[in-house]
Amino acid sequence: MICKAKKPLCLKPLRRDCRLPYFSEQSAWMDGIVFKSWFVTVFLRALRAGARLPVALISDKCGAHE
Repeated sequence: MICKAKKPLCLKPLRRDCRLPYFSEQSAWMDGIVFKSWFVTVFLRALRAGARLPVALISDKCGAHE
């Protein structure tokens, strides 16, 4: 999940934590920094946690995916 707010109201301490990984970005779009952070903290961690079969990551021609 990518949004503008660093700490959105829906994730304030009184509410349940979101199970989706959350990233903040000024325009709420995927950029290179957010993509790299997602790749390391979400994608690689999930692979190391239990991928038993080969995995392919396919991305479009978005400039953030270089």
